[in-house]
Amino acid sequence: MLYPVEENYYHGENVTLNAAPNEGYEFLTWAEGGIEVRTEEEYSLNRWQKDCLQPIFL
Repeated sequence: MLYPVEENYYHGENVTLNAAPNEGYEFLTWAEGGIEVRTEEEYSLNRWQKDCLQPIFL
């Protein structure tokens, strides 16, 4: 999930990602380019750059 929920996100805007696992799975980490970047389910960041974040679940 992405907060705030908007149609468009602008350069420099703060956003929060929340990894919500489906039943039977648990969140492991956020990864970017195959590298672990954060282990908390909630990840707040500022949109200054292009990010390609992937939640990893077990």
